[in-house]
Amino acid sequence: MQTQLICRFLIVFWFLLFLQFCSAVPAVLADNYDHSPQEEHQGETKQVNNDSLENDSTDPEPVLNEYCSQPGEENSGQKLDTDLKDNQNLFNEDFAGSADRSSDSDLSESEVQLRSGAAEDLIAASCAGEVLEEPLFIEPVASAIDLQPETTDSYILIRTIEELIAVNNGLNSNYRLANDLALSESESWTPLGAAGNPFKGIFDGFDYTISGLFNNISNDHSGFFGYTSGATIKNLNLEIKQVAGGNNTGGLVGRADSSLISNCQVTIPHQPTESVSGNQNVGGLAGYAKNTEIESSSVSGLVTARDNYIGGLVGCLDGGYVTQSFSETQVVGNNNHVGGLIGISKSAVIEESYAESIVSGNSGVGGLVGYVSLAGGSTIKNSYAAGLVSGTGSVGGFAGEVAKNNILVNCHSVAGVNPTIENATSAGGLVGHSHSTSKLSSINNYWDLDDSGQETSAIGFGLTGVEMQEAASFAGFDFAEIWHLDHLLANPILKWQISEEPSGPPHPQEPGAEQKPGGELPLYNLPGGAVFLSHAFPTMLLPSAFLNGDYYRQLLKRIEQLELLVASLKNGVVSDPDQAMIIIVAELDSLLELLATYTYLLSEQERLELSERLKSLAFAVKQF
Repeated sequence: MQTQLICRFLIVFWFLLFLQFCSAVPAVLADNYDHSPQEEHQGETKQVNNDSLENDSTDPEPVLNEYCSQPGEENSGQKLDTDLKDNQNLFNEDFAGSADRSSDSDLSESEVQLRSGAAEDLIAASCAGEVLEEPLFIEPVASAIDLQPETTDSYILIRTIEELIAVNNGLNSNYRLANDLALSESESWTPLGAAGNPFKGIFDGFDYTISGLFNNISNDHSGFFGYTSGATIKNLNLEIKQVAGGNNTGGLVGRADSSLISNCQVTIPHQPTESVSGNQNVGGLAGYAKNTEIESSSVSGLVTARDNYIGGLVGCLDGGYVTQSFSETQVVGNNNHVGGLIGISKSAVIEESYAESIVSGNSGVGGLVGYVSLAGGSTIKNSYAAGLVSGTGSVGGFAGEVAKNNILVNCHSVAGVNPTIENATSAGGLVGHSHSTSKLSSINNYWDLDDSGQETSAIGFGLTGVEMQEAASFAGFDFAEIWHLDHLLANPILKWQISEEPSGPPHPQEPGAEQKPGGELPLYNLPGGAVFLSHAFPTMLLPSAFLNGDYYRQLLKRIEQLELLVASLKNGVVSDPDQAMIIIVAELDSLLELLATYTYLLSEQERLELSERLKSLAFAVKQF
């Protein structure tokens, strides 16, 4: 679509240059282009208003006088047609060597063609003082190209549900979304690719959204994609109604072998009725990922499983690499090895990632990873966990169970740890259980003594809430390039979280139009919980101590802090008022949601008190 707009713009440019028209040609062509036309007049550029042209009672001035037939003259249309084609050839020559041409263009020069009779129609309309209604150019149509992705940069555009379904007829081809698509929420989706016939091409969502994914067949390898091998899936937003599968079930892909998943966001907006669920190897993004790279991707929503290996992002990460990705989920496992981000990690690398989740299971339950496998070879570095973790044994704020021959470096946890049985064994603030600390490399790892409710851990160092707010407490942490900590944070976060740069390619839009939001706004962990601010996901705050009977105290503490921040903003003593307002609004909305969700944990008097204080805060915020 973006290439088409560029093509049309350049055609108009050459057309105007050749004919030396100044003022009204853009008005004639106004309805023939997707973006707002512009006209040049006496060296100044101004925007043409299509509505004003249509409603103007005066006749437009003829603009093709050079071609209007005079007495005794004929074939004026043929002359214009020839000139137009000459300029089209000039355009094609220029466009072929233009640096602006996208390497993945679906549009060739030969596809830009004048409509038959366009010249005559244009002359007739102009000489009559009218606006031409019919388009001058033939709408380009992308052709289906069934070539191996490594041998071509061509993409097949997907504009409709039918074209999306047809991907299963060309699993080696490359595809790109041309617009948002809404799937049927009543008809079960057939995953793209299957065991024995996986998807091997490139699927570029181009930052568009596919919504309403519904699959309840309960087969293995369930998801939007069933099975991929050597594939690339990128720049895709996926909204799920329900994915209910068997083994290897994921929101985006059931099983991914030797594939790349980049800049993909999965949301499951309506809990608890909507979820990703399955048997074994279940993840919000991917159920089973073998030797697969996952970068800049995320999941928000509910993920459940009946058996082992369940993660907010990936159920089983077998080899491969996860970086700058996160999970904001509720993960519910009925068995073992349950993690906020990864269920089980086997010889894999997890880097600069985090989970902010409510995680529950049996044994091997962790805020970030359930089980770092005995297979060894896993490295987890510069990552953290927040939220609440509960289980019967081997329960840790960061990892439930870590086997020997694995590496943990520069990680921390602020998650609450809540063993669900009395005197449960192997519960730790950072790691619940480690097979052999002598054969496990643990370097500069920490947990929050206050938020976790745990005084011990299989590995790591415990810090108080105050110490968690001081950069000097975190030996080995790179606060120049990787980590960020300021006076508003209760613990370090990753620098990429506070970047406001859009993620993924921009939508093709008319010049000057506001771009669709992308990327993430800052995440701030205020004392007592985490505030996640995002374009894509609802705010979720996860207090760590409410199951210990401190829910009222936790909420009150945060309301008092918010009141202080509002007062500081009102008195003009905040260095960055805009950023402070973002935090205030997000925290206020989240506290209201949290109060409504867990009202049963409060007495009537406590609920009324907190409600009144939040109402007062809301009123104060409206005054800014």
